[in-house]
Amino acid sequence: MFFLFSRTPLKRVQVPITGESTCFSSSSTPPPTPPPCSIIPTSQKWFPKKTFFVFRWLTLAARLLRLYVSTVAPSGALQDLVQYVVRHYVPMWFTIHQNSSCDQGSRNLFRSVVLLRDLPQRSQAVIRPVIQRNGYWAHSEQLLLAMVTDSERAVREKAVQHIGAARQLHAEEVRPFVIPVVNFDATTYTDLISWDGRITQPPLLRDLSHSELVHVMDAPLTVPPYPVHTQAVERAVRMVTEACTAVIGDEARDGHITAKLKHRRQLPVLNSKQDMLRRKLSCD
Repeated sequence: MFFLFSRTPLKRVQVPITGESTCFSSSSTPPPTPPPCSIIPTSQKWFPKKTFFVFRWLTLAARLLRLYVSTVAPSGALQDLVQYVVRHYVPMWFTIHQNSSCDQGSRNLFRSVVLLRDLPQRSQAVIRPVIQRNGYWAHSEQLLLAMVTDSERAVREKAVQHIGAARQLHAEEVRPFVIPVVNFDATTYTDLISWDGRITQPPLLRDLSHSELVHVMDAPLTVPPYPVHTQAVERAVRMVTEACTAVIGDEARDGHITAKLKHRRQLPVLNSKQDMLRRKLSCD
């Protein structure tokens, strides 16, 4: 078995690894038996409602932990992998699912950098290039989007100043999106990059007027809850690419995507021709 720790105290944790279930409780009185393989926290906000094992991207991590606890003399490589899973991968998984809106992306990246410091140097040498290569949330546009929603006024004022300076450039060419150099020694998420280079404003804020932008200094801005999860983005990129190869023009592409999404909602599963015929007869 393995233990799953979080900042939220657990009432009861039941993690079946073999044929039997082992329960742990923070109180001496045993509570009623919950459903098998369930995680019941005191705060439903921290843990997702679904079971820990149903998410396929946690399968490898769970198997590594299972292999570790069943190995009498684990190798150094296995110990490093387990240490990474427990100290970095699993905490970041819960952090991202708890803070899943687009304005939290830079903060999630900063937490990943902070958790990385607790790992051995040999592990950091492997993980740092990966974080740098995927450091899209360290871009100035993403950082400014997080800063305008920050609870501290000083951070919001700094964001308004950078956005105002970026608007004064009036660049005519398409802005290049280059992943910046991530500062792994940053103490706050606003220090993840150097602000001396070219700064561009977030696309979500380009329609804000000057008065609305100045008002951000008095109160945090509320942005649409666009998710930070990459799977939905990858599906959208594929759909847009398919639409570009099928039709020409913005309106035709938008209509192609809208029609496909509508058809998928109306007919989510089509197993065979018999199912299609049966559905047609029921509609008639």
